[in-house]
Amino acid sequence: MVRQKIFLISDKSDIEKFCKGKIGTTFSLHRFPVKSDLALYEQFCSDAFCVIMNYNEFSQVDLIHLFSFIHDLYKISFVLLAYGNFALIDCAEDLLAWNSKISSWQELEKKLAPARYRNISGGGELEVTAFSEDTLQYQIECASKDDSPVLILGPSGCGKTYTARKIYSLSSRKSGPFVTVNAAEFNSNLIESELFGSTRGAFTGAVEKDGLFAASDGGILFFDEIAELPFNLQAKLLRVIETKSYHKVGSYQERKFDSKLIFATNAQLSLYIKEQKFRFDLFQRISTITVNLLPLRNRFKDIESLAIKFAGQHKKVLSQSAIQKLLSYQWPGNIRELKNVIDRACTFCKENVSIIDSDQIYFMNVFPL
Repeated sequence: MVRQKIFLISDKSDIEKFCKGKIGTTFSLHRFPVKSDLALYEQFCSDAFCVIMNYNEFSQVDLIHLFSFIHDLYKISFVLLAYGNFALIDCAEDLLAWNSKISSWQELEKKLAPARYRNISGGGELEVTAFSEDTLQYQIECASKDDSPVLILGPSGCGKTYTARKIYSLSSRKSGPFVTVNAAEFNSNLIESELFGSTRGAFTGAVEKDGLFAASDGGILFFDEIAELPFNLQAKLLRVIETKSYHKVGSYQERKFDSKLIFATNAQLSLYIKEQKFRFDLFQRISTITVNLLPLRNRFKDIESLAIKFAGQHKKVLSQSAIQKLLSYQWPGNIRELKNVIDRACTFCKENVSIIDSDQIYFMNVFPL
């Protein structure tokens, strides 16, 4: 049995000793300094049972920032330790009234109820905090029910565009257009006219044209890499979302739009917010519904089912040893890397051979783990 990890953020060794005495030997406690880089927190968040923060070592502002990062972005259970008491924090407002949420550790453990997954390669049971396939499907179905903005979070290559299209296909807007804009592809001088359109002569070389908001009318406008949207445009986008209207560059005429907005990013938005690269009010507005996509290494069922699907596209099947090899890999490149591995194996497989074996599966190993 692999012990689940608990992430303690504290500079004090006596706090670590206190927590170890409370949680016993069921869990593996890891303490990190208060001033740790958020990238270190992100590495741990993928397989943490919960995160414990010592109330007396943080300002209210820092608590809210870290809560947004750990709980809102990664859906990791957030526990506050205050004056020897544990409190499970479900929303930012609870940080101001934590004393009404006090529980014993035994009560908390029952509430948190970790998911259990079968460790196929090791033959035992591996416990990780992760969304099951059914939970992800439920999130997608909820996101497709109305026109509330949706924020899709997850590492590069984990299927954010596919998820956006799945929401589209289940929504009442599936007969309308699905328009994609990558905020990282345009410079700050052009993206405003691409989004909202322009009038002739609005700037050098400008012609009369409609933008992507107009093109997506009646359907869905998907903003990929939203964290890269220039800061000066974020306030304009916030206003557009709130008023459901915009105006072309060079025009004062207000135009209404009728599109559902979906946003996606692989960035640490909490870090962007702290560094004032992304507006907190915009984050609140676009995250009405949040869909969290975990790294592929935490989705055992998905590895096998996706690999079988990709092989089937080449009219090939995977042997059991090939599947075992795929399950033992960490997949730093996520779904995109998995597809490349299967495509490569099928390409080099002889035409008269229909079964892909483990010796035909190999990894490039160019990703930092």
